[in-house]
Amino acid sequence: MRKFLDAITHAADPSRALDWLGKTRNSTGRTVLLDMLHGRVAIDHASLDAAAGAQRGRATSVEFLRRLLVASDVLPSRDEHLSRLERTIAAELARCHPGDAMILQQYATWRVLATTRSRIRAGRSSRAVVPPALANFVVAARFLAWLREHHLQPQTLTATAVESWLGDSACYRDVLAVFLRWGAQRHLVPRVGVTALTTWPPRHLAPAANQLEALRNLLVDVTVPAQDRLVGCLVLLYGQPLTRICQLRLTDVNVLSETTSLRLGGTAVELPPRVADVLREVIADRTQRTTPGVSHGLVPQPIWVFPGRPATQPASAESLRRRLANVGITSVRSARNTALITLAREVPPVVLADLLGLSVGAAVRWRDLSGGTWTSYTAQRPR
Repeated sequence: MRKFLDAITHAADPSRALDWLGKTRNSTGRTVLLDMLHGRVAIDHASLDAAAGAQRGRATSVEFLRRLLVASDVLPSRDEHLSRLERTIAAELARCHPGDAMILQQYATWRVLATTRSRIRAGRSSRAVVPPALANFVVAARFLAWLREHHLQPQTLTATAVESWLGDSACYRDVLAVFLRWGAQRHLVPRVGVTALTTWPPRHLAPAANQLEALRNLLVDVTVPAQDRLVGCLVLLYGQPLTRICQLRLTDVNVLSETTSLRLGGTAVELPPRVADVLREVIADRTQRTTPGVSHGLVPQPIWVFPGRPATQPASAESLRRRLANVGITSVRSARNTALITLAREVPPVVLADLLGLSVGAAVRWRDLSGGTWTSYTAQRPR
């Protein structure tokens, strides 16, 4: 614990260290730290997990203590989002019927966790991939529990039973289809078709005039927080998904004397002057708010354009969604769709894909939907 204790006693701002240790007497993090120092609990992740309890990642003081202990090499580093997924699945398996647990254990091991780990290794943020992975498992568990309650067996599953459980819950269809396809491949359930949701062509579009007016308001209304304005601009102008916006790093920004660019895909996008002004304001505001505290010099400093809580982690997509709602953008999907259709009319698919981080196939579909005519561009494009 020596490196950790030295970081506290030599904090750049001693008053903040004292505040963290002394004034927050009801802090769970402070309590578990004292228990560790006095030998009442082991110095390990399990003790911190127990202290966090049902709050999990929302136990702010415990998670802050965990990050300090990891940065001090007192505890080994681990992916907290993935770890919480593993613990949640284990708890769910312990609660469910043993017959259901046999299927769910295989599903969790070979589909949910394997896919999640693979995506994380490929560079995806665990904060983004864990929630849908947990939804896949939870929906499967609920479905199997419903079958048992109605005295139905997975091995004799019928389409009628599937549709009866789904009812009007359209949001569960695609998630349940993943489980049923996996089960059918392993002969755990019959091959039962689930009517998938139609995601193309997009059905949600915002009127272009409304989109332009919303963008204009964000650019001129300086009473709106700069972060809210920037998120709105990236959605309304470039059709960026919130899951990608929250992952933007300071290294994706390049500020020069006359231009400012932002990397959204393979090639950085040179921002219009007013959008560039908003981005520079966001970065300047972050710099002014950064005050050395107990973690300064121990925990790596924030690298995100939109830092979350803690600032060493990116903001969640849901927090950005709330920011958009504050400025009147209630349907992110509609705004994104309209932006992408507008861009696809003007920009060749290969260029659009490169600039916005889309696949070329997706860019072509947007081109076709918009009525653009860039069929010969690829052949003509200089190599």
